[in-house]
Amino acid sequence: MFWNLALFRAPGLEVVFLYRWQCDRAGRGYSGDQRILFSIIGIVWHREHTIDLWRQVKQIFDYRDACRDMRIVDHPGGISGDLSTRFAVSGSPIRDVVSLCDSDPVLRKFAYDYVVPKTSGSCLAIFLTILAFLPNRESTMPTDRINQTLTLKDGRRLGFAEYGAPTGRPVFHFHGSGSSRFEHPSAESMLDHKGIRFISVDRPGHGLSDFQPQRRLVDWPADVCHLADHLGISEFYVEGYSAGGPHALACAHQLPERVLAGAVYGCVAPMNCPGAYQGLPFFNQVLAKSARWFPWFTKLIRWWMQGMVMGDIEKTTRQLMSSIPAADKAVLYAPQDFEMFVRAVREGFRPGSRGVACDDILINQAWGFDPADVQPRIDIWHGDADVNVPIHAARFLGAFIPNTCVTFLPGKGHFFLFNCWQDVLSMLVSEA
Repeated sequence: MFWNLALFRAPGLEVVFLYRWQCDRAGRGYSGDQRILFSIIGIVWHREHTIDLWRQVKQIFDYRDACRDMRIVDHPGGISGDLSTRFAVSGSPIRDVVSLCDSDPVLRKFAYDYVVPKTSGSCLAIFLTILAFLPNRESTMPTDRINQTLTLKDGRRLGFAEYGAPTGRPVFHFHGSGSSRFEHPSAESMLDHKGIRFISVDRPGHGLSDFQPQRRLVDWPADVCHLADHLGISEFYVEGYSAGGPHALACAHQLPERVLAGAVYGCVAPMNCPGAYQGLPFFNQVLAKSARWFPWFTKLIRWWMQGMVMGDIEKTTRQLMSSIPAADKAVLYAPQDFEMFVRAVREGFRPGSRGVACDDILINQAWGFDPADVQPRIDIWHGDADVNVPIHAARFLGAFIPNTCVTFLPGKGHFFLFNCWQDVLSMLVSEA
């Protein structure tokens, strides 16, 4: 009876009903803690957000997986803290409820002392009913700088994060393949010290950014323009790591009047350049060639990789460490860098694999512009031990882009950026 009352009074629980129906249909089990979590999500989303129903269902499954893997049982604060920071899942609806409970000692005691430990059906229903009858109000949570979104003119959401000095020199960062806005210097104090406003942007289909069907590489500068206008930025720097490199070059090519300078790190070259596939490991060759000639196979590969990334993180870590060269292991063994890397990649794959596969296809087919026409200064950084993107890609770009400064790093691999942020950013924002 109580459950039915809560369902009737809080229509947002239709999402939870769909979730439970799917679980029963697939034979999946769920714990009391998970049921409470999803029920609260359903109510808060209904009251404070207008989101497509199936997007809510997808997000709820993500939260279910997060709860299962993290085995969240500690309260208060465990839900919002672990999910939003350690598991790379946007937890703002959860934080709103936690804040709501914390603001009322009666609700806090009921939620933490009775609902969570006992997880009985009657306690759950009473708690949901109380929340359903509470009046709507604005969230009291502070603005989250790392989970921001902008609605673009075509209705898509663009996700981004800000790090460093809020009024510093703006640097737009474009993440590597399968990564997200969580890719940033682990030593954020360095950004404050250098006066850099570091803006890391989710590309379409990654993190908080909606997928963009039939997008082209040259469409990306328009999204960056809208974001810069939204943030009140007229001129800015751009940088791209790995697959983000061509996106930075596209911005420099399309927006010469706004881009002060750019930088690319471990950047691929156009795949129609001489010897484009030379030196690539077998798997990288398969991925690059399929993206160029058999895109459907690239989508299949990335779908398979999503299962690995979002599955057993310890197993995936062991596989990654066994397949990369020593130069990259030395970087990723640093705890703060590896934690950031894993968190960024899991967030990149969280909405699915379509955006990641689209990135592969874009950078391996015709770019839609000639690098020789890029006007702003471009810094090219590349490790000479990079096997993901062999060094001849940097040599090609350095020979064709008119205004460049090329730096080869002896003994460095593809992940060199994670312990060279200070050097590359200092050079990017210099007046040279």
